[in-house]
Amino acid sequence: MKITNLDLDTSNFEEMKKFYLEVLELPLINQTRQNFSVYAGETVLTFHLSENNPKYHFAFNIPNNKIDEAMHWLSSKVDIIKYEDEYVIHFESWNAHSLYFEDPAGNILEFIARHNLINSTPGPFTYKDILNISEIGLPFEDVLGAVDVLHSSFGLTTWRPPSPTFSTIGDENGLIIAVSKGRQWFMSDIIADYQPLKIAIKTGKQHNIIYEGYVINSK
Repeated sequence: MKITNLDLDTSNFEEMKKFYLEVLELPLINQTRQNFSVYAGETVLTFHLSENNPKYHFAFNIPNNKIDEAMHWLSSKVDIIKYEDEYVIHFESWNAHSLYFEDPAGNILEFIARHNLINSTPGPFTYKDILNISEIGLPFEDVLGAVDVLHSSFGLTTWRPPSPTFSTIGDENGLIIAVSKGRQWFMSDIIADYQPLKIAIKTGKQHNIIYEGYVINSK
């Protein structure tokens, strides 16, 4: 699965635009008074001006050989969130290394180097090494029900064995992180709850659904 488009809301419009254009250096696609879009590698990321300031969790894939380079590049720009006095977290069961940080709206962002993927690149880390958005966290009332709906609608399967509180749907190129509402997002004090968003995914199966308020389109 690939996440081709992700549309999110924010009330911190100008700060967010400056962050994604100047701090993460993502290329601007277009902008109006109500929204702006950037390329996050292969994913188009759009923020829409809103009266509310929802908080999301999403992750960017980076080359499997560049987590340390990404840490040094990012540390001069933002405060990386420490975990047990370490900036880089090793997820042994996922065969991956990650680091976490926040944008001006308080969204929990993640750079993740997945060592199962063959995507290493030479040279120092730059914005061009932000390959795509590979995870979006979606809180659900019924996680296992969401697993069933996403399977029947798009043919998606779980990447890891599902549980009633946490399930990974898709593959390492693109994952919907389905969590139960009320769960605390990892590396933050944010309690997971519904936040408005639209997501477009590439699954090879054309279908559109609205499920628990989330708009999900596939082709």
